[in-house]
Amino acid sequence: MPTYSPDLDSDALANWGEVLHNDLRWKALLLGNGASIAVWPLFNYPSLYEHARSNQIENPLTDRDVALFECFGTQNFELVLGSLKTAAHVANALGEPDVQVRERYEHIQRALFQAVGGLHVPWDRVAGERLRAIRTALRAYPAVYSTNYDLLAYWSVMHGGAAPGDFKDFFWSGPDQHEFDGANTQVSGNATLMYYLHGGIHLLTSTSGGTRKRVPVDASLLDDFEIAFDNAELPLLVSEGTATDKLAAIRRSDYLSFAYASFAAHEGGLVIFGQSLQETDRHLIDVLNGWQKPWREPLLAISVRRLAEGGRVRQRKLALATLLPHADIVFFDPETHPLGDPALAA
Repeated sequence: MPTYSPDLDSDALANWGEVLHNDLRWKALLLGNGASIAVWPLFNYPSLYEHARSNQIENPLTDRDVALFECFGTQNFELVLGSLKTAAHVANALGEPDVQVRERYEHIQRALFQAVGGLHVPWDRVAGERLRAIRTALRAYPAVYSTNYDLLAYWSVMHGGAAPGDFKDFFWSGPDQHEFDGANTQVSGNATLMYYLHGGIHLLTSTSGGTRKRVPVDASLLDDFEIAFDNAELPLLVSEGTATDKLAAIRRSDYLSFAYASFAAHEGGLVIFGQSLQETDRHLIDVLNGWQKPWREPLLAISVRRLAEGGRVRQRKLALATLLPHADIVFFDPETHPLGDPALAA
């Protein structure tokens, strides 16, 4: 098998087909927002929180809403909405009115729903060949770790024509067989294992700490995304702006903690597609650097976009090699990978 010494002195990028043909060690895929942007450019927004604050939606977060996020030092909707529910319970226990708490909850939830809906690709724009192509690309890996909370990966693995058992996501417990149980995660067979490292629109967390997935695979997942105040569940979305806050949110969730631990325990070559690995991804970078062992170095294939400005590819390769000093890296052109095929653009 080849040993990769990244060429950091040029803008050269490998063709994915050649990498795949010469090396069969690619055991997992780390999927980032670049994969979603390749399908739908509107995913190229820096933050769900910032979009919810903008005038691009009908009911953006108000100053009072923003003050709550700042009070908790977070951009995570789940944390703020959960805290408002707790505040309402306290008010009710003390015989105090909870009208203002409900108003803030409903307004923040509405802004979240509109931001997600405003950014997300419609089902009918991707249903059919696009989702089938994405599903085929994901199926090539024994494990897929996604940091995206949009529905593209989930829609694709659930889309019509998927063979039973092709994908497993650990949501098979409980009365409806759609709940996560950390004591029931044993897997057999050769299915592709799906891990949603930052949650997803299709995932809900209860106030008691459990996590389940919603199962419709069409646009109704977007239509029904808004959760009523009296519902005991919240969307499971890691939307913080810093790696420290993201990791704190992960540790608050039984499912996210499991997914993150599974990523940390991974062995084998990893393909990193559409993942920027910026400072906000430090929790992921630390995992990759933690894979170093005395008898081997991490094997990584990292997609790098070709940019119009001269030298940018070279600078990006050097920055990634510096972030991951112990890794054996090959850099490849994402448009030569099935997930970067220009034909996927909706």
